[in-house]
Amino acid sequence: MIVKENNVQNEAVQLEETLPEQNLGEKNAEIHENIPVADVNNIDTQSEAYFEAVKKLEAEKKDKKKKIFISVLLAIAIIIVSGFVISLISEQIAFNKQVDTVSAEIESTGHGYTKTYKKAVDAMDKDQNISDKKKAKEFFILGKKADELKKSFYSEDLFNRCIEKNESYKEKVQEYVYNAMSSAEKNEEVLTYAEYYVSLGKTLDETTKEKISLYLYELIDNGSFGKYSANIKLCEELGVKLNEEELNEKIYNAAMKEYNAKEYKDAYAWFGIYTGNKEFADVLKDIKYNISITYVENDNDVKAYELLEELGDYKYSKELCLWAKVKESKYDYESARKAVENVRKVLKYRLKNPYSYIESSSTYDIDMRIFDYSGLEVDFDYDIKIYYSATNSFGARISDTYSESVSGPTFSANWMEREELEELLDMTRSEVVEKAKGFNK
Repeated sequence: MIVKENNVQNEAVQLEETLPEQNLGEKNAEIHENIPVADVNNIDTQSEAYFEAVKKLEAEKKDKKKKIFISVLLAIAIIIVSGFVISLISEQIAFNKQVDTVSAEIESTGHGYTKTYKKAVDAMDKDQNISDKKKAKEFFILGKKADELKKSFYSEDLFNRCIEKNESYKEKVQEYVYNAMSSAEKNEEVLTYAEYYVSLGKTLDETTKEKISLYLYELIDNGSFGKYSANIKLCEELGVKLNEEELNEKIYNAAMKEYNAKEYKDAYAWFGIYTGNKEFADVLKDIKYNISITYVENDNDVKAYELLEELGDYKYSKELCLWAKVKESKYDYESARKAVENVRKVLKYRLKNPYSYIESSSTYDIDMRIFDYSGLEVDFDYDIKIYYSATNSFGARISDTYSESVSGPTFSANWMEREELEELLDMTRSEVVEKAKGFNK
């Protein structure tokens, strides 16, 4: 026991000699500012405190590094997110620009697709940065706007694109079109909506069919043959069926109304679709006769004589038909040129060396003659001359003129006297029209 105490005392003396003369309660700067001064009475406690201080310092350093690392990561994340957001905003701005362009085109006064509209709407459709759901929504909104402005050519295109991008919009479009069709005040609008409604896979209700039927009858009553004929087939495709007896009655009345008003072309058109049982052959003859006069009056001789040939000996039909045929043949240069071409082929075939043929020019005259064999007739001939050169059998080139008369059309006038025929053929267009009209009195 005495030895141990002496050892402790010696260690204490040694420790006192090695310690500096500063207050042991202050921090030892040479070791570390955060390490507490060793307790001379408890070496184990001093060592433990030292190591705890070192561990605390290391922990603080790690925590500081961790905070710096997190700050750096957060800054990078902010940069990335900011770039992504900016990209999204830019893409949305570009998409909105196309939407505004389409909207502006819808509001314009035009009546049909424009290149600007097509380019903008296609850009919307193909934009890979915008979801189909978003596109469908915009197409639907634009489609409604176009419809409200009565631009069906735009609205149908936009509604179709809407459904293509999102099938769930189909019911919305169908509902919108049905409501618009039901509330439409103009018959033309009802028919337009009905056509599109059926194209969406729906069937017209009886109320709408009745509206369309009344519209068709109204067109007949108003004598609107063009609109009626343009819409009747469409209405049949939409499932609209008209009463055949009532329909024919209205068509007949429309035809007679136009006939009495001397609107012969319109009357002829209505009779052309009449399938009823009423007799109108005499009326139709008179209609064709007067239409033919109009054709002659307007220099359309071919159409005139095609109708007149059907009438036979009716009023002034035969004479007017002959006049129109003769007049047409006098100026039928195409037939004359074909005759020249045929003569040229025959001439080349007759040559010793057809490949040596060189044509310098060709001429033709259209000659009309009156002959009286077994009856009067009007004949046409093409007097043709071809100026050419070719090599003969000895290889020498010679120049020559080939002439030939080719028969053209022939028209019978055997019911007339020669003097009457000559008088008819001398008539001007206005004179023959006036005489033909005189038979209507």
